[in-house]
Amino acid sequence: MSNIFKPKRSNTASSVPTTGQLADGELAVNTVDKKIFVRDGASVVEVANFSTGGSGTNYWTQTAVGIHTLSNVGIGTTNPQATLQVGTGVSVYGTTGIVSAVSFYGSGINLSGIVTQIVAGTNVTISPVGGTGAVTINSTASGGGGGTNYWVETAAGIHTTKNVGIGTTNPTVTLEVKAISSSTNVGLFTGSSTTDLVRITQDGVGNAIRVDDQAGGTTPFIVDQFGRVGINTLTATSNLTVFGNGRITGITTSTYLDGSSISTLNGSILTLSYGMAMP
Repeated sequence: MSNIFKPKRSNTASSVPTTGQLADGELAVNTVDKKIFVRDGASVVEVANFSTGGSGTNYWTQTAVGIHTLSNVGIGTTNPQATLQVGTGVSVYGTTGIVSAVSFYGSGINLSGIVTQIVAGTNVTISPVGGTGAVTINSTASGGGGGTNYWVETAAGIHTTKNVGIGTTNPTVTLEVKAISSSTNVGLFTGSSTTDLVRITQDGVGNAIRVDDQAGGTTPFIVDQFGRVGINTLTATSNLTVFGNGRITGITTSTYLDGSSISTLNGSILTLSYGMAMP
């Protein structure tokens, strides 16, 4: 007569034996869940799950903290090439959902809302797929680390003591801005401010504003440190100094003309000293 092996068993769904019910190495079967357990020292481990039928291999192991496997896992693919490979994408929902990775591969055309935490002392390089023009982001920890961070953050904002270039890789002044093409603006200031929208303060003796012509000649438009305007001259000697011909089509009111007092003026002035014409 043959021997019959009868392990401990339960017909209660989701019932898992305890270490007090099993000796070390002893098996137990849940006949409802079709699972086999074994006591392994201080814990009970699930070693087989036949709930889907058959006697195939179970690659998952259940412990007190959850389930795990040492094999690659594929979702939407029968040939996973990474620890977890999702065939059509992965979504994480919730206010605290975080996906951590050490690398990313793909075009990234559908990515959005990505926040990257750069570890201090490391460099992150962003490279386009199949092209050139990689960008390296440098990060340093206080007291040493990787690349150089030229910006400093304080309670008042961020600042740098280096020249800053926009549209140029070789800034020669504190802030140098160049148009990237002939059809783009260099700068645009818009707003609805109750104070000055743009303010330029000259604390030295040079001009506050200088606009050169295309040839960069000596006939610019300037506003000096006193607020005097010069046109076609490097030096403004009055509130408005114009060298060259001028034409005023509106009404001009003045009590002096070329240094002489005006009491009565009838008709048109065709020429006077600097070639001013009033039609």
